[in-house]
Amino acid sequence: RDWFADVIAEQVIGVGATGFMADFAEYTPFDSVLNTGSAAKQHNRWPQLWADTVKQACTRGGVPDCVAFFRSSYLGSPKSVPLMWAGDQMVNYAIEDGMANAVQGMLAGGVSGAPLWHSDIGGYTSINAAVTNFIRPPDLNARWAEMQAFGVVMRTHETNRPSMNQQVYDTPTTRAQFARASQIYAALYDYRKTVIDDSVATGVPAMRHGWLVFPGTKAAEEDLQF
Repeated sequence: RDWFADVIAEQVIGVGATGFMADFAEYTPFDSVLNTGSAAKQHNRWPQLWADTVKQACTRGGVPDCVAFFRSSYLGSPKSVPLMWAGDQMVNYAIEDGMANAVQGMLAGGVSGAPLWHSDIGGYTSINAAVTNFIRPPDLNARWAEMQAFGVVMRTHETNRPSMNQQVYDTPTTRAQFARASQIYAALYDYRKTVIDDSVATGVPAMRHGWLVFPGTKAAEEDLQF
């Protein structure tokens, strides 16, 4: 871990990065040979070790408050994780693993000890197969950007197949749509900062399910709004 922290400090923070995607850590093989004992016992702890290592690297690199964002977590991870993201959604609206799933994932994650969440605008996973294709529909980027404009962080992703999928910069229309969402996000700075400060101080999620704010009402029964 000490060596790995040095590598990140030198090759990531050292080139001027103040934030980055600290991906993976959830795939530790159960048959790994570790000097710390059973891989099965270490499997769930690995995300915490990864988060602690990244935090150590940022401190060594002189940017202790760098915004590294993670998709894996375990008990104790939030103390080293400044921001989570909802992983690799499909490039659609589906509740199974699309935009709707991202909303539910962020809300569930927020009440699981990690208060700050966001998702890839437009989704990530695109499939080009003989049986079926999963390609971004024309309005997905705009709708997803509108959602994240009212969230914690706005961040796009080109997908795993950029040339096959619409990007926010492709046309005058997509650029205007994303610009509008970005302007809304910027206009909400003061409000968002207040909410995030509260989350950092208390652990209450920034994106709050209705039952946290309006218990006993119809809003508390809605799983796709915050």
